[in-house]
Amino acid sequence: MDDLGPPEWLRGPPTGGLSGPALKPAPESEISLTPPNFIRAEANFLRFPLFALHTKGLRNLDGIECKGAITRNGQRQTFVLRATRNAASYYPGPLARAAHLAFLSIATERGFPLQNPIIWTWRDLCRRMQIANSGTIVRKLKVAIKSTARLSIETQQALYSKPDASAICTNEQELHLYDQVEFRGGKLEDGTVSDQNRLWFSDWFLTNLNALFTAPLDYTLWLSLNEHSTIASRLYEILTLYFYRTSPVRINYATLAQFLPVAPERYQSQAIQQLDPAFQLLMKAGVINNVNWTTGKNEQAQIHLYRGTRLTPIPQPDQSMLPFLEDDFAANVAVHELRNLESLEATLVKDFYRLWVHNENSRPTKQEIAQAAEITAQHGPIKAKALIPLIVAQMKEKWPGAKSFGAVLKYLPEAVQDYERKQRQAERHKQMEAQERQDHQKAAREAKDRAALNAIWETLPKEEQDNIRQTVLASKHPSLKLQKHPALLEGFCLSELGRQRGLLGS
Repeated sequence: MDDLGPPEWLRGPPTGGLSGPALKPAPESEISLTPPNFIRAEANFLRFPLFALHTKGLRNLDGIECKGAITRNGQRQTFVLRATRNAASYYPGPLARAAHLAFLSIATERGFPLQNPIIWTWRDLCRRMQIANSGTIVRKLKVAIKSTARLSIETQQALYSKPDASAICTNEQELHLYDQVEFRGGKLEDGTVSDQNRLWFSDWFLTNLNALFTAPLDYTLWLSLNEHSTIASRLYEILTLYFYRTSPVRINYATLAQFLPVAPERYQSQAIQQLDPAFQLLMKAGVINNVNWTTGKNEQAQIHLYRGTRLTPIPQPDQSMLPFLEDDFAANVAVHELRNLESLEATLVKDFYRLWVHNENSRPTKQEIAQAAEITAQHGPIKAKALIPLIVAQMKEKWPGAKSFGAVLKYLPEAVQDYERKQRQAERHKQMEAQERQDHQKAAREAKDRAALNAIWETLPKEEQDNIRQTVLASKHPSLKLQKHPALLEGFCLSELGRQRGLLGS
């Protein structure tokens, strides 16, 4: 890329300012048209922006918030998605985004169902991301991966859980993409040293992946697009999802711009100039076939995007659809960057007064901030935030006359025990649900195998059926009296047929 320097997502420490212009489109020969290398990309975060798409302005970017309204099952609902960084990290940006897709690539290659932990070497991760492996890059990757692991996600009706067939509401809890990250050579909680790089996807995220709440993303093509334009790679993610349902996709420019690393242009001619290089890349890659700009309601610039030949076909009406793709979503969403938010310690104090005396406008004192910092240092930000409602519940019962935040320290030990008990209960419930899913999947597989074996059995000559029956009767204890139980005997015969044909275990 001549004098453009390294890709934007790989550049050094963030500096202030807004997103810059799109990169120039690459010649057709530079866009990867190799056979597809599909990964399972979770559908929620193809639609909603999660990672910052530009390194500029990361120093004071605290979060990204999406608000809007949709119609589900004939009812109008509002939704909110809020992702905020940890105080010790920058908001995860382009490098974290690229690493996340590389982890999905590793997980997909290992086969279905996707399993934790994701294990990698730095050499392999850099190879997948098509960047040079060096000490500097590894240090940047560690920072980026940690920033993603520390990201807190709150959702009210925004994210969808495929296994539960419902929208997720976090309430007092928070979601994360990664539950745990270990780097080779790092010290573990038990005092030992990690011998590998390991990453655990959060349970809700992994479950959605294994429930096929995904869209097929060509990872090789994504890398090629992302090298030249983060606008193009982000458009590819969005269109992979929406072309799954319909073509053409019609969307207002002002709405689409919220999901891209661009500052919205005032005039349509400027908007066309801004997005045209990315559209050209997508056309060369076969993601889109054509782009039409028109004027929609209220004289707003509107874009009609037509599906290209490189994407998978639109499912037939009788095939399953991604259930959250509401027709009116794109017209009723607003995306905001959150900058210079108040500290976690101040939030803890305000949470206390909001729950304790219903005061929404409290102003934490320096002493209260110090006390909240002590709780955060001891228990971590996530646990500290979850402890406040538990402490308030105990205080309402045991010390209703308390006046200040300092009273929480007295009930902190009991709240910790309550929190840990609830965590154990939640973990047991999670394990039971996971076991139930596994049992259900196993039963479904066995039923499918039985149906296939029964179809084969019906085509066997009578002599071969009789031979299998004799084999079964000879292998079972006479006390079973299988000849008096035809259904049981038939089941054993199908199992023997499967064993002989190599379709079932013995």
